[in-house]
Amino acid sequence: MLLDGAAKALRVALMKPAMARPIPFSAPPSAAFIRALDIIGSKWAILALVCLADGPKRFNEVGRALTGISRRMLSITLRSLEQYGVVTRTVHATRPLKVVYALTVLGETAVPAACALTDWLEAHMSELEEAVERLG
Repeated sequence: MLLDGAAKALRVALMKPAMARPIPFSAPPSAAFIRALDIIGSKWAILALVCLADGPKRFNEVGRALTGISRRMLSITLRSLEQYGVVTRTVHATRPLKVVYALTVLGETAVPAACALTDWLEAHMSELEEAVERLG
C-alpha cells in the first residue's frame, strides 16, 4: 500500500513541468496582481521602460526605438503603462500636437528589473535560439 502511494506521488511529480515549483509568495497572487503583471511584464512594456529610462520621448521617438511595434500596439502599451502610474503622458498645445511620454518615480523603480531582463536576454540569445531549434 505504501509503495502504491509512493508510485502515485512519483507519477504526479513526473507529470509536472520540470520548472514547476511553488511561487514564494506570502499569499497567492491576486487577480489584480496577475493583471498588472500581464500589462507591465509584456514584451513591449519592458522595452518601452528601457527606452524611456534615459529621458522623456515623443510618441514617434518611442515607436522608432521599438522596431517592429505597430502604432496601435505602441499606443495601447503606453496607455496601459500610464494607467498603472508607470508613465506620464503630457500633451503640449502646439501645432502639430506634441505628446511626450516619461517615466514616473514609480516607473523609474522598474527600470533596473527591465534592464536586467533585457541584458540577460542579450547575453543568452544564442543559447535561447539553439534551444528553440533543438526542440522546435
